Amino acid sequence: MSVVVIMVVESVAPAAAIGPSQFFWWFFLLILFFIPYGLISSELGTTYAGDGD
Repeated sequence: MSVVVIMVVESVAPAAAIGPSQFFWWFFLLILFFIPYGLISSELGTTYAGDGD
């Protein structure tokens, strides 16, 4: 939550209003974002194996 508070101060009140369940939603949404992002990055990284060495 401290990352969110640093990035967007306006998100403190809505996140606090959710209560303790906010941590589940933050982790869930982070996983939902980073798994496809990681898969896309790994796919693009292996597309041109000889380039960038």
